[in-house]
Amino acid sequence: MSKKIKVLFDYQAFSMQMHGGVSRLFAELIAKLRNFEDIDTLLYAGINDNTHLKEIGLSKGFISNWRFKYKSKVLNNFLPILNKVITRLRLNKQSFEIFVPTYFDPYFLPFASDKPFILPVFDMIHELFPQYFDPLDKTKANKKLLLLNSTKIVAISQSTKNDILCLYPEINPDKIVVIPLANSLKSLGNTNLKLPEKYVLFVGTRKRYKNWEQFIRACSLLVKSGIDFKIVCVGGGTFSANETIFLEQNECLSITHQMTVTDEDLPYVYKNARVFVFPSLYEGFGIPVLEAMENECPVILYPISSFPEVAGDAGVYPKSSSDEDLATSINEMLANPILRQEHITKGLSQAGKFSWKKHADQWHQLILDLVSNKSKK
Repeated sequence: MSKKIKVLFDYQAFSMQMHGGVSRLFAELIAKLRNFEDIDTLLYAGINDNTHLKEIGLSKGFISNWRFKYKSKVLNNFLPILNKVITRLRLNKQSFEIFVPTYFDPYFLPFASDKPFILPVFDMIHELFPQYFDPLDKTKANKKLLLLNSTKIVAISQSTKNDILCLYPEINPDKIVVIPLANSLKSLGNTNLKLPEKYVLFVGTRKRYKNWEQFIRACSLLVKSGIDFKIVCVGGGTFSANETIFLEQNECLSITHQMTVTDEDLPYVYKNARVFVFPSLYEGFGIPVLEAMENECPVILYPISSFPEVAGDAGVYPKSSSDEDLATSINEMLANPILRQEHITKGLSQAGKFSWKKHADQWHQLILDLVSNKSKK
């Protein structure tokens, strides 16, 4: 067998998140790349408490056996610094062929100058919606620096690639490879969860561009029309005082339930919902869309950003972005079981186009091409 290609992933995403989309993406990718005989995936995740590494069996051998529960702001700030220092030492040894940063801190540039590095880009939210972020946030500037200096860029959708090129037209389009994501939620989990009989589902954080308030306004129109249904909001934490007031003002407080469920139980929540409403104004990909479709739940979303790529003709697209048209789409899924089943069937077919195996296969080919091109120079 020829020598294995050593691909080094760093600590960033795993220090940032105990669980979440970015760290889950890398955990899935690293686990799948391990199946290729010509790839040796090296991961320094440092001191972390990331659940996805443990779930996919990467907590032994790939990272330090330290599993640290962060209990103070001091430790939260100190541990990433420690992980960065140790990663720099590993980079300095140059015992790898390709480097993959898992977020946008450019700390590694002085140590990877002679090695190709692949920059995964999940979205361009900081660039497109700067009003939602602290003016002192360095993500936008750091990302631009890495985009310009990277050997290759992996965009998780064609929409994200288009956004990168629109914002930074000096980047060669051939430098960007589109590799779509996949769904990790498979198990039905706890089938004894207490759920309403007829409910509309909202999943995730309710802040900023996620557009939760419009969702509630649309539901309010249905409530005022005498339509009987409930609202289930999963994740995002308990309702704040302002959110509670907003729900009350829109006559939705008594019908709205907030739940926190595990990834194992979330598929059951999708499967029993009449419809999942995802009114977000922007996503680099939108994994919840895949989660819903694969778990037989129709999805209402706008034909913007990456959504048409992910949902295809399975998506339920309101005629416009008005509260009234969003309410009409919700009511159609509540009142028309035949139309609802049509979108469920289309959703299952559409979701089948995405898998972590396909994702890893494309990464594998990208890695082989990079090494081959480097050897020709």
